[in-house]
Amino acid sequence: MKTLTIKNVPDEVYRSLAESAKINRRSLNNEALIRLESGLDELQDEDDLVADIERFRESLPKTLWVTDEDLRESRKELERRTERSFKSAQTGAKTSVRVR
Repeated sequence: MKTLTIKNVPDEVYRSLAESAKINRRSLNNEALIRLESGLDELQDEDDLVADIERFRESLPKTLWVTDEDLRESRKELERRTERSFKSAQTGAKTSVRVR
């Protein structure tokens, strides 16, 4: 096994590690080693992470997502309704607004 020396450890990091070691009834060295191992285990290649996210997204219901096409259709419908309202106002059609 190799030996690792870590220099210039910030006081707060050292205190936190020492407290964690005490709570877990480990030596400071063992606590640091376990923390390093768990941190390295959590690292993933970026491509793997993206693939995991895509698989998760594909597993969700399709109705959950708003696509670009959905947004375009909604925008067109809003424009049609706005145009109709504008034309009605120009022709003098009476519209009523109820305020509560």
